[in-house]
Amino acid sequence: GWLALLGLTGVWTLCFIRHVQHCAVAGTLSSWYFADGERWHGLGIGLVVGTLGRVLGRHTGSVAAGSLLITLLQAVRIFVIVVMKRLKACAGDSSVARLACCCVQCCLGCVERCVRYISRNAYVVMMVKGTSFCSAATEALSLLTKHMMKVAVLRSVGWSFLVLGKLFVTGAAAGTGALVLLTQPPWSDELFSIFPAVLAISLGAWFVGSAFMGVYNMAIDTVFLCYTIDLERARVAGELEQAAGHRSKAASGKQAPLHRLCDEAEAE
Repeated sequence: GWLALLGLTGVWTLCFIRHVQHCAVAGTLSSWYFADGERWHGLGIGLVVGTLGRVLGRHTGSVAAGSLLITLLQAVRIFVIVVMKRLKACAGDSSVARLACCCVQCCLGCVERCVRYISRNAYVVMMVKGTSFCSAATEALSLLTKHMMKVAVLRSVGWSFLVLGKLFVTGAAAGTGALVLLTQPPWSDELFSIFPAVLAISLGAWFVGSAFMGVYNMAIDTVFLCYTIDLERARVAGELEQAAGHRSKAASGKQAPLHRLCDEAEAE
């Protein structure tokens, strides 16, 4: 029991640190996006530090709630997997049991991925407007559903870019490592095969590239959601301006007969 609680706390801590990173990236890029031309010269390392301080000082509870939600979903997935394995062992080699296990795991995985994506976008809205996590998640979901086609195109193009970036980092690191191992002593003389070393370098480079591309992934989501927020603000401002124009026309139309009566009275 205590070991499971300790493991859950560790996963929650790691998830919290990662979500703080998401909020810092979202706050920095949203400040850059909505900054005026005169304020661009003041954007620098101070903005990043200030955004991180704002995250830890004002939005710690929201980040903790979002990271706890992801942690609980992961715990539920692990619990369901353990239960399904025991049930499958009791049921024997049953195709129905295997199908049920696959369906449950697939559904839980889809739910976790959806919650992860919505939480990232919720952090963007939270850093832009300063609202709570639940309110930001609701607004982010509303914005994403309004611009669903744009989201689909963005995710497909962004996914391709991220995969190419990871492959480039991995290939460059593996090629450089293989070149060093083949040409530089003592590795060129003592190594029987460079395959294990190159494989280890490739795995390490893939994880490093994934970490860096994760920042770009959050940046893509942040810029897109700032764009949708800007569109909604422009739409609301246009509707208010149009409504004000209709009211002014109506008011001028009502006052026109009074002006005509005054002119006729003066003429008489």
